[in-house]
Amino acid sequence: MSFTYSIEPKDKYAVIRLHGALLSSFEAKPFLEELHEVRKTINRFVVDLQELKHMSSEGLGVLIQILTKARNAGGDAVIINLSTELQQLFIITKLNSIFTIAKDVRSAVKILAS
Repeated sequence: MSFTYSIEPKDKYAVIRLHGALLSSFEAKPFLEELHEVRKTINRFVVDLQELKHMSSEGLGVLIQILTKARNAGGDAVIINLSTELQQLFIITKLNSIFTIAKDVRSAVKILAS
């Protein structure tokens, strides 16, 4: 299972959808490069993990990079559609205390707007 992604810019935020297995930062390099370009005009991100089936520690590092890039640009990132497996991973790694987690895009956009 490979890693794919989409970045859908909206007016004041972008929806990032991660698919498949995020196992290495090397395979995420094109994604991070595109994110860097998008971040020049948008600094708020909704990160949809509904289709992300597996994630390694390097994958967690990629999520932290998204959050760091957003916050360094004066914005934020909100995680949505966290599977039970990923919820447990976030709890074990204490990332649930670093990331804002929302139910869906609508809820995430409300959080980003406040």
